[in-house]
Amino acid sequence: MSEGGIRAIEEVLQVRPVWVNGGGDLPGQIGAITQAMLAVAAGLCRHVLCIRTVWEASHAALARSGRWAPAGGRATDMGEFRLPYGAASAAQWIALNASHYLHRYKVGREVLGHIAITAREGVQRNPEAIYRDPMTMDDYLSARMISSPFGLYDCDVPCDGAVAVVVSAVDTVADRPTPPVFVEAVGTQILERLSWDQDTLTHLPQSLGPSAHLWTRTELRPTDVDVALLYDGFTFNALSWLEGLGFRGLGEATDFIGDGSTIKLGGALPLNPHGGQLSAGRLHGFGFVREAMLHLRGEAVGRQVEGARVAAVSAGVARPRGPCSCRSSTRPATGSAGTSPRSRSGTTEALPLARRMRTLKEPSDDQVGGARRRSPGRSARAAGRCHRRSIGGFPPQVRADRRIPATGEGAPIDILPRLKAGDSNY
Repeated sequence: MSEGGIRAIEEVLQVRPVWVNGGGDLPGQIGAITQAMLAVAAGLCRHVLCIRTVWEASHAALARSGRWAPAGGRATDMGEFRLPYGAASAAQWIALNASHYLHRYKVGREVLGHIAITAREGVQRNPEAIYRDPMTMDDYLSARMISSPFGLYDCDVPCDGAVAVVVSAVDTVADRPTPPVFVEAVGTQILERLSWDQDTLTHLPQSLGPSAHLWTRTELRPTDVDVALLYDGFTFNALSWLEGLGFRGLGEATDFIGDGSTIKLGGALPLNPHGGQLSAGRLHGFGFVREAMLHLRGEAVGRQVEGARVAAVSAGVARPRGPCSCRSSTRPATGSAGTSPRSRSGTTEALPLARRMRTLKEPSDDQVGGARRRSPGRSARAAGRCHRRSIGGFPPQVRADRRIPATGEGAPIDILPRLKAGDSNY
């Protein structure tokens, strides 16, 4: 579903980089941007090109027509334990967690349906999106089942596309025609087993640890967030990020989402106003970064969150997750002591970390010591470009810029409570 990499980019652009980085073991898909921040802050380079390219729509069409031979060979790694039972798709793996969640908290598929419907409403304002037709709850519930409880519209839509983000040293910002956008903080800590099925069933694996880590590195809190760009490879992913990032506690997303008005454009917390991967197209995480940049610079034409100053962004599947919070350089964030530019009406109160973090095990001393509060330091700027298409045509290109700070030092913080007797996922 993807191709390219360092060799292909160097060959096409004929650049001679002084620093390169690539691979899968990064904190989520946007881990490449985090690596770029660190490289610029360390003085290894002044400009870093971060890319994500996918051609999943074309690949699927070629495979179905027999013009692309699937990879063969013996099942390895996770596949050894899943493929013999026919569990070859993430839709099947994460469906286990979603089923457990619906059972544990006694809620129906409608909560996932509101996420899917909100995404479909968003694409009516996004000319680059793949899906265009409106969708009702009846449409959602009657769609063919993929892997219970996931139906067709619980799954993101394949597309061909690419996003490029350039991370640059802060002293290069002055010659840019547009204001930068900052990354306030990132969360990267691992507190669960790196497995789809061997640790938790209450939420998306690897969403709680990085989320808690994020809020230890900034004075901002969930109440300061104006727009949420949360990974929605499946509807349950977005729900898990809403709870993991502290907009609500575990099991409380259903009440928070309600009839869906809370997460729509104009609601208390607009969720993926561009349609997310569920309706706009699966750009594998980088699309959320770009959408955040557009809103924070007031350039999300037709779907702009008015007065947006802070965005929460998340990405990542299978690997460690990597959420981050971004803020506008022209609209300074207020922090936890201030107020958001948009009325919250008490709907997105900041939750104590102890209330949000419930895993099967207590952390070790090494794990707790790894979570540190960071203060923004030397910064870098980034520019992003998106190019996306379905099999049918290319939309116009869109540009956006941002600036990203490095890390500082801080004191360890305990981010996990002791478990109560009988508090188990199983």
